Amino acid sequence: MREVWRRSWPVVLLAALIAAVYLAAGAAIFPMDDAYIHAVYARNLAEHHRLTFNLNPPDAGLGTTSILWPLLLAALHPVLQVVAAARLLGVASYLAVAFLSVEIAGWMVPREARRASRLPAAAVVMSGNLVWFSLSGMETMLWLAFGLGALVAWRHRRLALAGVLLGLAMLTRIEGVVLLAAMVAVELVAERRPRRELVVLGVLAVLLLSPWLAFVHARTGHWLPTSYAGKKHAQVRGAVQTVNETLGQSGDAVELEADDLPAWTVFLYPLGVLAYGVAFVAGGAYLPGPRLVMPGQLGAVLGGLSYAGFLALLAVFLPLFGVALRPAARVLRPGTWDDHRRRALAVLALWFLGHNLAYWLKLPTPGTASRYQVVNHVAWWLLAGVGAWRLSTGRRPLAAALVLGLAAANCGYWYTVYASDVRHMRDVRLAAAEYLRASLPADAVVAAHDIGALGWRMNRRCVDLGGLIDPAWLAAARAGRQADFLRREGAGYLVLPNKHSSEAEGFFDYAAFLGLKDNPRIRLDELRSFENDWADWARGAAPTWNALPAVTVYRFLWNAP
Repeated sequence: MREVWRRSWPVVLLAALIAAVYLAAGAAIFPMDDAYIHAVYARNLAEHHRLTFNLNPPDAGLGTTSILWPLLLAALHPVLQVVAAARLLGVASYLAVAFLSVEIAGWMVPREARRASRLPAAAVVMSGNLVWFSLSGMETMLWLAFGLGALVAWRHRRLALAGVLLGLAMLTRIEGVVLLAAMVAVELVAERRPRRELVVLGVLAVLLLSPWLAFVHARTGHWLPTSYAGKKHAQVRGAVQTVNETLGQSGDAVELEADDLPAWTVFLYPLGVLAYGVAFVAGGAYLPGPRLVMPGQLGAVLGGLSYAGFLALLAVFLPLFGVALRPAARVLRPGTWDDHRRRALAVLALWFLGHNLAYWLKLPTPGTASRYQVVNHVAWWLLAGVGAWRLSTGRRPLAAALVLGLAAANCGYWYTVYASDVRHMRDVRLAAAEYLRASLPADAVVAAHDIGALGWRMNRRCVDLGGLIDPAWLAAARAGRQADFLRREGAGYLVLPNKHSSEAEGFFDYAAFLGLKDNPRIRLDELRSFENDWADWARGAAPTWNALPAVTVYRFLWNAP
């Protein structure tokens, strides 16, 4: 461990400096709305000892995908308050990932050249996505730190520790089970029988996870929190509608059920991963030079794609990926797995592939700022850095400079994204919540799509139109009974993301998407709209898509049935 620290401290120091620069970019505000959902759960747990978003009455569903994250925030709330606790845990997880990246990169270079592991690890920590995740208020980086830590512990045959870290990873995000499956598969193939240590690892991980799954099932009747169904409803269905509109295709909003989705949606996830990599990792969205113009509102927000990004992908990243992966055939050959280093690399490869396959099949969306693809960002920069080092001595300095230069450009770009997202949350989402808190009666009920900032600041009951905390909304929407549901819940007000005042046509019409526009039983009386500078919003929205440029507050006026 001491030897690893000697190799890793410069990378950890670099990560600390980057985090400090990002922290200075704006106020102590989360850059996305969902983070405030966790924050509300944590505050209610700490102050009222109840795992619910709304207190009176408590919710039927569970809008927190993670249980460990709000538990940790609740434990730290009396000392630090929730927002500071989330930022502290996020940065600590980011620093842990920096340390672990040096160790893992060391498995990919010859033993005598372990200091070279600093190059790919430095590229990893300069990934702007990872820095954004660490300050997002979400559990993403904690999950990644637990996963990488479990892998390192497994590599060094500390299987009990690996089992504990795996259990904590699965309590942070359930998809940690993919890493457990990869470890079990590699161990069984290598040993041809389940060794006692493997059984201990699996039992420890499952024992840690089981109480949470039992609680979720007892509370909701499902094995996954209701936030899973809500995310699938909003993000997959919304993505399909957005693509249709961008391509100039009209039609009604598609239904949630898989049988009703267009056949091309089977390609939504892999094409989305590739497009996101070209735009926001390779540099298509932010490198200078001539740009490829894109159609529709999506093209207006992105501002086109730089040809330099395509050049970086084709001339730098893909060739270096090929160089780094050249030894992969040997690593993935089961007959060579008597070497624990190669076993660990095989697990890493299976984890990466399995994680993406699981999302492709179950939730084909990248998530805000591609947070569901966090392992992809680690793989991207690790492979680029290792590929640069594996080149011949004469070509290595130029390749290393290109990788680090592109990583630095990525980090700088995401700094501006983070600052813009914080300003948007402050001036739009949180400002709307403050207005409602000051203007509405104490017993007012507010229906909203995106409930996090409202729940954090408004101090009124929320009806979630995203289906995260109450699955009954999804059933009502499918049946076309939105008005009945909202009146039964006592909703008097509505808050929805909306277009900017400077736009003739918005990017996405939430009122139509939710079946509230042109509904014969519902009239919407607009009370107030909140927005900030469109260009500033677009800078933050392009790689994250966590918010439309404005938020509009309405009052419900009910028509007779």
